[in-house]
Amino acid sequence: MSGGTTRGWMPDVAVVLWKRMLGTLGNINEIKDASVHAQVLKYLVDLSELFVKIRDNLGVTLDNHSTPPPPELVPPLLLVTPWLFEALNLPEKYKDGKLLAFKLLCMLIVRRHDIPLLKEYIAHFYYALHYGLMANDQDIINTIVRHCGPSFFSIGLPGSTLLIMDFIYAADTVISSSDVKGVPRTEAMSILGALLCLTNVYKEIPTLQPSSTELFTIACKDAKDHITSILFKAGKREPAGLARCIAVNSIGIYLYEELMNRTNHYRIKEAVTVLLIAVRSSLSPSSHKPRSKEFNCKAVARVASDMLLLLCDHGDELRKNHAELSRTVIEVLSSTLENLLPNSDTPIAEDDKKLILSLIHCIGEWCFITKIGSPQSSEQDFVPLLSVFKVLNAAASGRKLDAPQGTQSLTELSTPDVDPNVQVENFQEGTTPTPSVPPRSLQSPEKARSADSSFFRTIQNHDHNLVIRLAAKSVRLCLVMKTIFL
Repeated sequence: MSGGTTRGWMPDVAVVLWKRMLGTLGNINEIKDASVHAQVLKYLVDLSELFVKIRDNLGVTLDNHSTPPPPELVPPLLLVTPWLFEALNLPEKYKDGKLLAFKLLCMLIVRRHDIPLLKEYIAHFYYALHYGLMANDQDIINTIVRHCGPSFFSIGLPGSTLLIMDFIYAADTVISSSDVKGVPRTEAMSILGALLCLTNVYKEIPTLQPSSTELFTIACKDAKDHITSILFKAGKREPAGLARCIAVNSIGIYLYEELMNRTNHYRIKEAVTVLLIAVRSSLSPSSHKPRSKEFNCKAVARVASDMLLLLCDHGDELRKNHAELSRTVIEVLSSTLENLLPNSDTPIAEDDKKLILSLIHCIGEWCFITKIGSPQSSEQDFVPLLSVFKVLNAAASGRKLDAPQGTQSLTELSTPDVDPNVQVENFQEGTTPTPSVPPRSLQSPEKARSADSSFFRTIQNHDHNLVIRLAAKSVRLCLVMKTIFL
């Protein structure tokens, strides 16, 4: 069958036979029935997914000690790409097939290849993506964003930065959409987070003009402003829980990078304000809409608290150029903690407990790095320090403050463009199933201690909020010692 003299069923014969059977289809884009055309492309998607799995499992180590050599033969992943490129130019009635063609192109090309792609392949792929992202068809934009994701820029494809502005525009259209389910909001937010780090590396890199009518390059000067504006809006109003967490996390990375490079960017204060709004969102009741459709999400507040804690690595920069901002952060954190504290020994949810412990730790770190209470501190610095000690005393004693503390900082956070609730808690999207019996090394320290110490477990059963009180006492003692010896 392959032209040789050897008889019998050989691997080479199977490959040739399979290619000939695939070739009997002819040109699939000449199929008149649009539904049949979509079914053929669906089969090609399933076939290509199988090829990808085969390739990913080639060269897997058997003993976890040695790396096997690269395989001599790999599946022909790009065999059907000419059909896919041609399918993108079909009439509108073939829309289902065109969406599958975009999906399969992204899946096959946005990955690491054993043999570098030809320039013609890459140029044709970028051309298709450019006009697909600039199209007025939201379904095509959603398909490209979902199946390219942030990997498009991290995989190292030559010239991928040409599409920076295209993906920013596409991500904005996805995030601005009123639809929540079935829309790749998580992928769009991840793309913006990935691009945010590139803006400081590539100052004026040439990118394609985001226009569907013309094809020319421009200098990308204001990409950072575009990205931060979208992220700030998403950090305040994004309806999907996981996407809002990614937005808040990206804002924290942006702040960390700006403080590390000492750029004194003009949007630093606005970014910190968005993080504080995310922290305060854990307190806002969802009473104006049906409870079944909205969630007061503590996970977003925890991510924001962790990002604020991360900024403490640059205490010198914060003290030097953002002293007033530091006082605002401490005031808002202490006020939020005060409202979250439970009454007496009332059991609280595990999410609330984790958020309270995160806030206590964050408040302590911010007080340390800003050196509030030192002899060099002004009278204004003692106001937030007093509120911190009040709330820590309340947490250590297991009671709430009688009169809630009000600050000017909280008034500044009350803006009409903030929606503290999320409509979809889709936090399982980015996780993988855990084993039914997890290894002991993967257990958290709290679980390990409670499993090993019957005494600690007995105490916790009688005192549900013991961990919170111990954390508050520890931070309070550290602050007292710091104030005395400064």
